[in-house]
Amino acid sequence: LEGYSDANWAGDLDTRRSTTGYVFKVPSGLISWRSTRQHTVAKSTAEAEYMALSGGTQEAIYLRQLLAQLSFPQTAPTTIFEDNMSCISMAHNPTFHDRS
Repeated sequence: LEGYSDANWAGDLDTRRSTTGYVFKVPSGLISWRSTRQHTVAKSTAEAEYMALSGGTQEAIYLRQLLAQLSFPQTAPTTIFEDNMSCISMAHNPTFHDRS
């Protein structure tokens, strides 16, 4: 199971809300994808990306459980690719960050 997560910061010019997107695949093809507006206004690109990664992580947990119930247990960790370095840094160091 492999995932990709992304967001655009304040993409809606009227509400300033960001759009979250993620996709998950197995070797045989895509099994889950989503694109939706975020419920809150992100104050930075990193915050928008982190919210997208959070949604993607929740989906990955669900998919791992579903695949296990369907007799396709995932033994390797699920990798979720992300292109924002601030978001990656926050994910690797899950402590309080006063600026994000």
